[in-house]
Parts: sequence; C-alpha cells; structure tokens
Amino acid sequence: MDINNTSPIFPFQSIWCGKNWDIVAQDSQCQYCSSVWLPNISLVKFLPAPDKKVVTGLEKVGRLKNMSPLPTRLDHRVLYQFWSHKNLIPETWKTTINESTIRIHFDGTEFVTPWDVHCTLYMYWSNQAQDWYVTYRRLEDELDTYDRSAVILAGSQPMYSVITHHGLQNCVYM
Repeated sequence: MDINNTSPIFPFQSIWCGKNWDIVAQDSQCQYCSSVWLPNISLVKFLPAPDKKVVTGLEKVGRLKNMSPLPTRLDHRVLYQFWSHKNLIPETWKTTINESTIRIHFDGTEFVTPWDVHCTLYMYWSNQAQDWYVTYRRLEDELDTYDRSAVILAGSQPMYSVITHHGLQNCVYM
C-alpha cells in the first residue's frame, strides 16, 4: 500500500480531529515510509504490569518506544490510506472479543488539542453498521482488552502479539 508522506494533517482536521489539533510527535521510522507491505502489519496488545490492573495509552506508547528492536508504529497517513481504500483492510481486523470488535490504534502520530490533551487515532469495525469508523483516544485513558496497536515488528512475520511489562511474549501468527 502506497503512503503519501507529503500529505498534511488537513484531512484529519476535517474528518476526525478538531480544527486546531496539531501533531506533536511522529514515529521517525514511519514518517519517511512511502509504502507498507500489508502482510507485515502486526496488531499488538499490551498487558498490565503485575502490580497494575490496566495499561494507559501513555504506558503503551512508552513501551513501544523502548522495545528492542524498535517497531515501526503506523501513523495517521497509513490510517488514512486504509480509510480511503477500505477493501485493503484485513478481514481479521473485524475480530470480536466479548462481543466488542478490536480497536486498531495508529500510535505513530500523536496529536494535541487546544486544551493540551494528547491523543492518537484508532479505527474499529461496527458489526451493527457493517462499516469502519475512526475516532481518537486520549493517551491518559486506560486501554481495554480489545485495544491493539498497528505496528511493523522489525524482522518479523505478521503476527498477533502480546506485550507484557517484560517485553514481547506469546506471539501467535495470524
């Protein structure tokens, strides 16, 4: 899938974000990508540390940034390509967990609102409407069991992964 890496944030401001939202951080590896091979995309789930019950968006992004080797966190441009070409979205992304479809976060772009709230965008499949939706999640919010991050893991095949506080574990190929 080709990615337009010169495209500004404007489609997001009119479609999903507020008018005065700004990009405050971008994954340096994804920022210069001109294409993504779809089979290399992995959806990663994060488990809380033993002393915690939940993981926040901030903790999730921090873990991704500290992984070795560093994964490529897919950004708003990749999400926009999926939105523009919904036929490219893998059917497996419609998976349900406890009657809720998974939410696929594109953590490679971090936005900030005029109220200094940091957010990332995610997409999800609505079984009721039979269509894809995009919205945002505040990074300080807690993640649910059906939240995943769209990444490309360095040197790996596509997989469903679970990342604990100890690192990558429990890899199951899709």
